[in-house]
Amino acid sequence: MPEILLASAGRLCRVDARLRELYPTTSNQDLATLYRVALKEINAWAAKLELRKDPGYRREVQRANARKRRLTAEQRAALEGWTPVGALS
Repeated sequence: MPEILLASAGRLCRVDARLRELYPTTSNQDLATLYRVALKEINAWAAKLELRKDPGYRREVQRANARKRRLTAEQRAALEGWTPVGALS
């Protein structure tokens, strides 16, 4: 696949097939570091090229983020007695 020129902070950057290959399973922060551009540039490039994150990668990131969260006593109290929708049948 040929290189594509995309604007970044008033200059053109060459984006090759590597971005298309890495984007689905690589954090945007890591891509910004790799391409030496701002995070918003990675988001803009992905939108312009219609790139999407891999569903498996997104699940993994969401799981990791959820593990970092801690429930407050108030939140735990609100969840007591809560039954998941699938468990009602």
